[in-house]
Amino acid sequence: MQMRPSEVLVLLTNYYAVSEIASFSRKSINLDACTFLDYLDTGSITDGKIHNLTRYTDFTKLPSRARKSIIEGDILYSTVRPNNRHFGIIHSDCKDMVVSTGFSVIRADREKVLPDYLYYLLTGNSVIDLLESIAEQSVSTYPSINDSDIGDLEFEIPSLASQQVVVDIINSIDRKICNNEKINDNLQAIAYSKYNHLKRSCVDQVSLSDIAEVCYGKDHKSLSNGSIPVYGSG
Repeated sequence: MQMRPSEVLVLLTNYYAVSEIASFSRKSINLDACTFLDYLDTGSITDGKIHNLTRYTDFTKLPSRARKSIIEGDILYSTVRPNNRHFGIIHSDCKDMVVSTGFSVIRADREKVLPDYLYYLLTGNSVIDLLESIAEQSVSTYPSINDSDIGDLEFEIPSLASQQVVVDIINSIDRKICNNEKINDNLQAIAYSKYNHLKRSCVDQVSLSDIAEVCYGKDHKSLSNGSIPVYGSG
């Protein structure tokens, strides 16, 4: 279980709305400057983990929602059904990446707040529940939020030094969680491998008739009534 800034004791200062410490980027990608693009849609990232990127070299085949450009440190937050947890923060080079217009792209003002600190604030369970309740009141086809819903959220923001302490603690825990997940995945792969090896070496393939007597059904009309059901073949 990850710790959140609200669960770590730090010296807090002032309340700020997200819109006061971050901006919302709506900049479109410049296709003329790219030879290929890796597209990230809202369903391809969950809890900060990217599951899939689709590469395009023919830009005429780009989905219509593949429009927003991003930079390192940007926070991506799906505006549809916040409780699905389709959000993440970009920590790598992303000059050849384009994301869906279904994301709110949140860019921290680094003189006021660290991107990772803001990300942890926005992805706390209580905040997700609040945004989900706002989404449920929307008049769109699906429960959804917009940039202003996120921008209106208020948080107490400590000094940058205090933020860094919190970020370091949470990042350390996240790394341990990630390592444990990798260990579990490796153990599962080893278990499956051993099982398949044992199955191939210890189990002989036989016909059903070698291990069971195949009986044929009888027409139930020719049998007397009884408590045991009989299923016929015709």
